[in-house]
Amino acid sequence: MATLPRAVALLIIIAILQLLPPKLVGIVIDGVTSKQMTSGVLFAWLGLMLGTAILVYLLRYVWRVLLFGASYQLAVELRQNFFKQLSRQHPAFYLRHRTGDLIARATNDVDRVVFAAGEGVLTLVDSLVMGLAVLIVMATQISWELTLLSLVADAYYGDCYQALRRPAASAL
Repeated sequence: MATLPRAVALLIIIAILQLLPPKLVGIVIDGVTSKQMTSGVLFAWLGLMLGTAILVYLLRYVWRVLLFGASYQLAVELRQNFFKQLSRQHPAFYLRHRTGDLIARATNDVDRVVFAAGEGVLTLVDSLVMGLAVLIVMATQISWELTLLSLVADAYYGDCYQALRRPAASAL
């Protein structure tokens, strides 16, 4: 699964690139409102925004191909190893274990592992990288005080959500 590190590296690049459009929009709005931006410069900034969006789209496509290709390859390897183990078993093994259970393991269990390797890694890495990137930009480009305040408010919101969710969940 050498493609997995490449997929994670691409995700980090994508996270950084996704932080550019809001900054570019801010630059364009500041330039337009201050009447300091000519139409040529405006179109150059808009072209840069469009180019960034296209680049992010293409990199996301490559990233998904790498990530889900790696998880598919994992499924192939798991099924091959499972089949090798089954082919080495003595016939008495098949009397003790039902064929349906063995087939279920070869399909359902492997599918769950593949899902975790694909969607699970996608969700985990994407959430961590984007979350950290946003926090870094907030702290360095906006205000570390507001960033800290938003984190405190987020923790408070999470506690309030849990307090409201528990009675609703127990009522079901």
